[in-house]
Amino acid sequence: MNIAIIPSQNELLNDEIFDIKNGRDNVLERFALLKDELEKKGHFVRTIDKFEYDKIDLVIFQVLAKAWKYLMQCIKANPKIVIVNYATEPTIIHSLNNKIILNSSLFDYVLTWNDNLIDHKKFVETRSFAFNKSVVNMVQQKDKQNLCVINYNKKSNQEGEIYSEREKVIEYFGKNGEIDLYGYGWENHPNEIIRKVYLGPIKSKIDVLKNYRYSIAFENVNNEPGYICEKMFDSFSAGCIPIFYGAPNVTELIPKNTFINYQDFKNLTELEIFLESIDEKKYSEYLSYINDFVNSVSFRKYSSNGFVDSVNNIIDKVDKSKISRKNILKIKCEFIKKMIQYPNIFINDKRFLYNYFRFW
Repeated sequence: MNIAIIPSQNELLNDEIFDIKNGRDNVLERFALLKDELEKKGHFVRTIDKFEYDKIDLVIFQVLAKAWKYLMQCIKANPKIVIVNYATEPTIIHSLNNKIILNSSLFDYVLTWNDNLIDHKKFVETRSFAFNKSVVNMVQQKDKQNLCVINYNKKSNQEGEIYSEREKVIEYFGKNGEIDLYGYGWENHPNEIIRKVYLGPIKSKIDVLKNYRYSIAFENVNNEPGYICEKMFDSFSAGCIPIFYGAPNVTELIPKNTFINYQDFKNLTELEIFLESIDEKKYSEYLSYINDFVNSVSFRKYSSNGFVDSVNNIIDKVDKSKISRKNILKIKCEFIKKMIQYPNIFINDKRFLYNYFRFW
């Protein structure tokens, strides 16, 4: 089977997505491993620019706005091509990762972490936001600084957003200089305390996190079951205890003795008192539990191996099922109807609208 990958960034075309050095902290490991493991089974895996479109059997993409022109060209060349949407981001980031859109006939399968969508048929589970080479840095509490947060400065009015809650935490701990802030877009923040604790962008999250006891590991929203991305696992890899806020069902997925659940506290004062109560022994226990989890069988689904397993799952489904021919006009009309019915979904992704009409 010829399998094409459509990267979310043009710089990762020309097979660059398979080179781990092109991404920070091994973030591209899952794609490098996918290529290696599938080619051992006789498949051929390249980025989409390396194929003639009529030779592609299956295509995997992450961002529909980026992928649209390629998908249209692929269907025109091979109407029976299998299309897999690797929907890693929540709707607050990519509005088209919405059940209404994901149910489109354009997609044969959707790889998702969203427990509200997973049906093990069209919607296939994948939770691979950690790396195979995760190594828990066991530096003890006494050798570390207190708190850090690594994030872009983002805003949203969407229900469930927790960007504003993240700012509250930074301000609260920043009053006494107990937190360091890294990332992009904070230098002109209107809050003086937040500007004061801001230390700029970084090259490697792991290299920074390993120097701290705790990290503020807040996702983008708190109302999407299963939404646990790299923030939790970056902290694990660095031997830094994450203070997590995101998936409401997090304790059903990740051992509760490996992280501090922000939802357990009524206010920030309670959280601060709890952190102050953690002595060297308790801190070491957290690290030990993290290490046990990272090295357990149950961790596999969260690693790059888990991503390969998910794609193999889809390949098995393709081998056992009959893929219907896709009709470009029908698909385009389907999207037009969705645009009319649900305009707000599309208004939030103007890049998709531009590409949709440009490559009509």
